[in-house]
Amino acid sequence: MKSLAYLSISLFLLASCMVSKKQLAGTYLNSHYGDTLHLYEDGNYEYAEQLISGKVGWTEGRWSIKKKTISFQCDHRPLVGYRMKVRPDTLAGDFQIRLTMGDTEEPIYIEDVAVYHGPVAIDNSNTHADNVVKILRNDFDSIVVRTFNFRAIKFSGNLKPVHGYVAEIYPIERLYELDKVPFLFRKKSLKSKKTRAYPNINISFKKE
Repeated sequence: MKSLAYLSISLFLLASCMVSKKQLAGTYLNSHYGDTLHLYEDGNYEYAEQLISGKVGWTEGRWSIKKKTISFQCDHRPLVGYRMKVRPDTLAGDFQIRLTMGDTEEPIYIEDVAVYHGPVAIDNSNTHADNVVKILRNDFDSIVVRTFNFRAIKFSGNLKPVHGYVAEIYPIERLYELDKVPFLFRKKSLKSKKTRAYPNINISFKKE
């Protein structure tokens, strides 16, 4: 009898920790920016994001849930333009470029890099990790860095391979951030979870 009681309690606790897609489906509002997030029971979502320009950014994709943690995956990459300031990083002994969000130390994570000599990409020309790319060749004309949020970040061959550089990237629009962090569902609200990679993202939505 005790085993049956323990099993019943365990099943009850497990059920209380689980949330179904049917329960989560609905419209959520972000009061700070005025964004609207629609979650559909079939696992699709639509996100209307109020932009700085006054226009509305529209993103669609898939969402999934594990226990009470929700993750998003957009069906395309919403890239924004940027302004850039490049300055020497005399503390870096290698020829490298470190990408930061504006004049802060917040990293902009690198996804891919191509180094070109004329129109031809040079093989084995770089290594990259987190927000730093190290350039291994001096015979280049341009460097193209791809990230999650920004249009291709381009550097000319004017960089001198005698020290490192810091590239301060200033977005000209709001950045799409749903895919970057998981969300928790509590009391009819979605709240972003801090991660090591993105400790400063803070987004919340309230269900209508």
